[in-house]
Amino acid sequence: MPIWLPIALMIGSALANQQAVRRVEKERGALAAAESARQAGLGEEARARLAQVLQSQERPAIDQAIAEGTAERERKFEAAVPPDAAEEYIVNPSAPKEVRSEMAREMVDALSRGRQRAAALAKLGGRSDAEFGTKVALTRSGQDLGRIGGFSRGSASVLPVELQGAAAKGENWRRLADLFSLGATAT
Repeated sequence: MPIWLPIALMIGSALANQQAVRRVEKERGALAAAESARQAGLGEEARARLAQVLQSQERPAIDQAIAEGTAERERKFEAAVPPDAAEEYIVNPSAPKEVRSEMAREMVDALSRGRQRAAALAKLGGRSDAEFGTKVALTRSGQDLGRIGGFSRGSASVLPVELQGAAAKGENWRRLADLFSLGATAT
């Protein structure tokens, strides 16, 4: 038997082992890159959600929410007491003229005070509506960020298992290396 045969089989075994290691490392690198891309995507989603909620908490957005809430409440109050309600008030025609004019004036004053109070309540209610909307937005964004964080933790916890599975990528090359090594030992 030629002396070079066991040496060639040993070199073949070493090259096959080297190829097995390369395949495993390549697969592990691909899995790590995929996980990195997933984590970057989840991080970007979290940053976008946080930026969105922070933007809704800036002064112009809050002022707009207050103005919209105030306008909505003013519309509701005006629907309850229309602006021309004082003109609809009819005083008893049998009452003396002085009493009728005094009652009409008192009614107009009462309606005016009522409108002023309604406007003040609308502003107060508009602010409350804006604060409630802010609390809801912050709660929802917190839930969204928690969900994204859960996805991130879940994805990261799978990576070690995937990396262990990557070892199987070089299995065929390892078998070939074992065969070469067995042949070298036999010769």
